[in-house]
Amino acid sequence: MIPNTGFDLAINRWAEVRWKEPGPDRPSRLGLRDLLVRAHEIEALAITPPPALSAVYRLLYALTARVTGLDESPEGLDDWLDRREEIFGEPLDPDAVDAYFAEHEGRFDLFHPKRPFLQDPRLADPTVCPKSAGVNKLAVGRPAGHNSVWFGHHWDASPVPVPTPDAFLSLLIWLYYGPSGRCATRTHADVTEAKVSAGPLRSSLSYHPEGNTLLETLLAGLTPPPDGLRRQDDPCPWELPDLPDPLAPPREPDPYPGPCTRLTGGWQHALLLVPDDTGQNVIDAYITWGRREKQPSTDDAYVIFQISKQGNVYPRPADSGRALWRDLDGLLQLPNTTTTQPRRPAVFGTDLDDLGSFKVRALGFQQDGKTKDIQFVSAVTPPLLFQINDEDPGTARRIGDMRTAGELYGNRLDYAVKRAWAAIIGDKPKDCAWAEQAAAAYWPVAEEIFWTRMRNQDYDRHWRSFLSAAISVFEQVTQDHVRGVRTARAIEKARLELYGGVRKPARSNRRSTTPPSTVQQETMTGQQTTAIHPSLERPRQFVAGVFTLCEDPGRRSALRSGLGRPLDECHRMHKVIAAKVPEERDNRQRAYYAVAAMIASLPPQARREPPADTPAGRNFGQCLAEGVGRGILRESAAEARLDLLTRQSVDGLHRHLPAVVRILADQPSAIDWAQLLLDLQRWEDDRDQIARRWLQSFYRTRFKADLDAAQAADDSDHDPQ
Repeated sequence: MIPNTGFDLAINRWAEVRWKEPGPDRPSRLGLRDLLVRAHEIEALAITPPPALSAVYRLLYALTARVTGLDESPEGLDDWLDRREEIFGEPLDPDAVDAYFAEHEGRFDLFHPKRPFLQDPRLADPTVCPKSAGVNKLAVGRPAGHNSVWFGHHWDASPVPVPTPDAFLSLLIWLYYGPSGRCATRTHADVTEAKVSAGPLRSSLSYHPEGNTLLETLLAGLTPPPDGLRRQDDPCPWELPDLPDPLAPPREPDPYPGPCTRLTGGWQHALLLVPDDTGQNVIDAYITWGRREKQPSTDDAYVIFQISKQGNVYPRPADSGRALWRDLDGLLQLPNTTTTQPRRPAVFGTDLDDLGSFKVRALGFQQDGKTKDIQFVSAVTPPLLFQINDEDPGTARRIGDMRTAGELYGNRLDYAVKRAWAAIIGDKPKDCAWAEQAAAAYWPVAEEIFWTRMRNQDYDRHWRSFLSAAISVFEQVTQDHVRGVRTARAIEKARLELYGGVRKPARSNRRSTTPPSTVQQETMTGQQTTAIHPSLERPRQFVAGVFTLCEDPGRRSALRSGLGRPLDECHRMHKVIAAKVPEERDNRQRAYYAVAAMIASLPPQARREPPADTPAGRNFGQCLAEGVGRGILRESAAEARLDLLTRQSVDGLHRHLPAVVRILADQPSAIDWAQLLLDLQRWEDDRDQIARRWLQSFYRTRFKADLDAAQAADDSDHDPQ
């Protein structure tokens, strides 16, 4: 038996608010009546979670339309827009608000014995619904039945009552976002069933214009009714004289003639809350099917509809990992930005720009189509110009192009890391840990790039910023996994995908492209700033001195005598170069001796000092790749030797390196001796880092032609002649 304890939502304080000017006479919660009457003093609703706020907005839109008379449009659209503009910013008429609630007195009582607000009292009859669902099933986020405990220690054997304001918000979430599938058994007439269809907003994302006050937000959120619509033909559920028939057939293909029915229709579930003796808490709930047949779409005015590959129209789903700027294609109806043909929410086609400046708040619930709830979604944009496509098509196109570029490089990054991962493990590209890491790192950076450039109206070569972000994230995700030729080849080959994959080399008559940025040049060639020691001056001086010493046959012979030997066995070398070697620990000194011995062992044509314009900072991996390019080594042989060298200890490296050097050094510039000296000095301390750079540089140099062609083609795609 349900206690006759009321909780009138029109009067009882349940809705959290944020006042423009807080004060002692301004409580943190209000009922529906005061929400409307004092909407001009309220900055915003502070209701959580996001899907509950989305549902409350729809209820308040319907109530605002009723008390302002904007639920009818007897004189047509222009008259409706003019009337809304006239009352915009003015407080709502308290008498009109009070008159509406007086007309429907008792209908907003959450625990009314005969017509509880948005509930079906018939469920209390054991012959209709023999088993309640429990309060844990009602409360979003609580475990129920045999589910695991995640966010709180709740179990059905000892349920904790839910405060009535929270229970009401849970009721709304069930009506709008409830799951499909099996539910509690319900009998109506001669039908007994235990299945239900999903709520009208399940898994979708809603977009709501927000002004400087709640009143501005509510008026901006209204949509015009069809011409000639009468109020009585567009009822809200609490305005109906009788409870709805659960077995009534679905409505006709044009089921929602008016905005109020759209806002408060399409529900599939039926619920009944059971209060405690005070009415301040809910201790149980019935949850079952409310309509036997699936209701047609409400054609909701606050979601982006798009078209699938099969031609089906569906609302854009809520995605907690998707930043709101990526939805501007639908919100602003940007031209040529996506293949899904998004349709802008109807609420943004109502001349909002004439009323003032509005942000957009996105609210939703990431869910699957049936029963799985994943995460709440809430985000807000800066103020937007909703008619920009009509008033400034040039800027709209540039914004659309920038959004497309951000999406493009995010998608390319996603595929690049998936391809690298797949090549390493011998599988096909698919979802993997690297893709999750890349998305988590890229999209926040891309969002900052987008809003900063849009705020500054800086659309010049915007794609370069997104490309640089993608390159940086690719490095961040993959660089610690370069541990051999197999992984290095896979990663560097996948890097091509950041530019659109392998492209044909540019034709000779094709225009020259703008030189890539420093970051791009470093990425393509492997000549990264971090790969060059802060000072190569001393190594260069030492190498120049060695070349001079080698001009004397006797000194050259003494230097050559230490080739591949430990420092303590280089007796003849000490007299020749000891004075030129700085006082450091043995392994660092050994690097000087090793380089001197290798230079001395070179054939005459390679034993000359390299030309002054020879690029500096080329590590051994790059030099080895250049040797392959000159035909000195087969690529497979070079890979095998590189793989061997990068796995060595200090002793092993000094033992194997001279043989590779002798094959590679066919000319004075074949090896960057100063850089090799630095790497040998640091091998003991930074072997993994140096080995990674050698591997990366080898493959970046080998793939440089493909990278150059891909980068040139990518630039041309964005900036065609």
